[in-house]
Amino acid sequence: MEHDFDPEDFEPEDREPPLRVLPPLLLLSTETACWKCGRPMKAVALAAHALEEDGERVGDVDDTSDMLILRGVSGMPDEVLKELVRRNPSYGKRYSGTAADSYFANNCDCGTFIGDFYLHAEPGGAFFPTSETEAGTIIVEYLPSQEPVEIHGTWGAGVGDFILAHANVKRQP
Repeated sequence: MEHDFDPEDFEPEDREPPLRVLPPLLLLSTETACWKCGRPMKAVALAAHALEEDGERVGDVDDTSDMLILRGVSGMPDEVLKELVRRNPSYGKRYSGTAADSYFANNCDCGTFIGDFYLHAEPGGAFFPTSETEAGTIIVEYLPSQEPVEIHGTWGAGVGDFILAHANVKRQP
């Protein structure tokens, strides 16, 4: 499909204001299969118990039984990106024709872009578990963060409590 625009034409100021993610920041990781080659691959994502969007608080920092999973992340602090790449070296920013935007995503060693829809919106996806067994393959780590971080992206809710109830949770505050 042809587009009448170049994704590089969009400057950060043209985008929505960043989310203000309240500490602690959570790192989710698991193994999944590449949709193209079928080989196992590592997948990572960010989450939080609470954030602020357009000045409105969503979630509750004191409720550690639920979380909001960040998606479509197009910008984040360098130290957060470095931690994600350390955990998954193929994680990087690429253009998604489906989303018609560039965002940070997991990529298979075969070179295939593994978009957020595949991982977060498809039942049975890496971060959309449909069973306790699937949720149990996810590792949730609390990253050391004392201050809120600004992240350009969106968020989703609905499976955070299920993941936290069955995942391997490390380094709770």
